[in-house]
Amino acid sequence: MARWSLGGVAVGLVGVILLFGVDLTGSREEALGGLMVLGTALGYSLGALYLRRHFLGLPSVGVAAGSMAASALMVALLALLQLPSAVPSVKAAGAVFLLGVLGTGLALERSAGWF
Repeated sequence: MARWSLGGVAVGLVGVILLFGVDLTGSREEALGGLMVLGTALGYSLGALYLRRHFLGLPSVGVAAGSMAASALMVALLALLQLPSAVPSVKAAGAVFLLGVLGTGLALERSAGWF
């Protein structure tokens, strides 16, 4: 296993330990939220394996773009069913933007070498 991959696995394990060992106080909603996070991680990893197996001959940028577009569409449909009662704060919207741009964007750039 490559050093970066091993580091990613280690960070993920630390995150799971923190999620279930530190942050949860025993309420049912928090436990359900933690399980949803783990389910999302499992789905993300299984999706990556599926895409790698069935779309091996295609350009990785196109496969990644199609995968993200399909995911965004599914999430958007679910989000429409759960619209918030108030507009999120600028701080919350900024956090989501920074996580998307810095977290996901830089990770994709690092793995695909687009820029």
